Amino acid sequence: MTPQELFQIAKSQSKFHSTAVKEMSFSDWVKNLHMLKDEVIFITDRIKLINRGFPSTFNLSFAEDFWTRMLEEIPGGKIDKFYNYLQLPPHGFSAIAPVIRMEDLEKILKKSQTHLLFFHMVSINGCAVTEDNNAYEFFIINFFDFLERIGLDPKKFLITIHPGNETMTKHNVTFQIPPNKTLKFFKSLAKEKGFQLKMINKETFLALKLFGSPTPWGFRNEIFYRWNNNLVDIATFEWLYFSPEFDIKDGKIVYTKITQWDKMAALDGIGFERFLFILNNLKSVYDLPPFIEIERIIFQKSQIQKEFGARLMGQLLLALSAIFCEVGGFSRKHLGGGRRKNSINTLLYYFFITKDILKTEIDIELLRTIFLAYNNYFHFEDLKLDMTTLSNLVSALNEEYFAYQKFISKREHYSAIVNIEKLQKIDEIKEKIEAFLH
Repeated sequence: MTPQELFQIAKSQSKFHSTAVKEMSFSDWVKNLHMLKDEVIFITDRIKLINRGFPSTFNLSFAEDFWTRMLEEIPGGKIDKFYNYLQLPPHGFSAIAPVIRMEDLEKILKKSQTHLLFFHMVSINGCAVTEDNNAYEFFIINFFDFLERIGLDPKKFLITIHPGNETMTKHNVTFQIPPNKTLKFFKSLAKEKGFQLKMINKETFLALKLFGSPTPWGFRNEIFYRWNNNLVDIATFEWLYFSPEFDIKDGKIVYTKITQWDKMAALDGIGFERFLFILNNLKSVYDLPPFIEIERIIFQKSQIQKEFGARLMGQLLLALSAIFCEVGGFSRKHLGGGRRKNSINTLLYYFFITKDILKTEIDIELLRTIFLAYNNYFHFEDLKLDMTTLSNLVSALNEEYFAYQKFISKREHYSAIVNIEKLQKIDEIKEKIEAFLH
């Protein structure tokens, strides 16, 4: 199955109370929200890797970019400096979400066959905030209809679920979680479809304070698929229907108790590249054609040829390039937020150390052929680079590399004034990469 075929099936499956998916820009959608609250709209705007919902990291989800932009236009959507996600009006949308998850670097260094540094999530049902508190039933049935359309066996699924009915302490508030209202429905469907339900409490109750801002709380299901004797995490459900009450004290949100929300936020998302490698009967996500080609290109351009080194460099180049294409650089001016700049520095250190070990020359032609291989397969909008952008990207990487070399050269000559913590971080990364490549 091609990416285009999978995406079209996923998009056609996106429906809540509507029978057809409409495409619309974000601004047009928000203007007409009151008329579209019971429909899932495919938003043609890209979800941004660097967005206001995740102010100190990269995009990790579907909702926060569009939600924060929506709340800026809604009365009561912001309280002081905080976004109030509890004020979200009824709506539904579907989209493609580019994701960079920094912790997945560690998985790649352990030679995971399923983790990418830069990847995409696609919604099946979409993301809906609804006054229908039984919305989860439609979502779950529609999701399994999608699985049957693409040919995956429901009997190979394992779905985690929090049973509820537990006392929990989150954000200094102790509260009683009611029984999970989705549990009975999941049990009935598991009996019908033959998938396995696993009761698990850890990390399946979402009590979020999204970078300080209040959000609805609720339950999450992780969806795994048995493949080549492994469980592959391929999708997620979220059902958020609790409302944390709060005060603002000394510029911070302080929670006091939780109550039932008057709405439900129902979300789902699939790991797009993971679905593709399973549907194409491959052993690894790295067996998808663009990743094989990218490894081959880097392998040929490196004086020291190491298979996993080319894999790591390919993932770092894709992530750094996607960031550059969106904001045009790697400085604080482009990125905003000190913590996000720290993450960029980490990516750059991994890239420069791998580049030095493999002795790879990064030039316009290398990048052009890599992005051609990627875009010819996926046809996403993340890496649309003309020659001017490619030239600027090479210049930006070279500029950062020069600064990196200048810094580490001080180790021998100016050890007394070198930033020791930064140097230790670089040494730790180098040690990890060398262990990975050997």
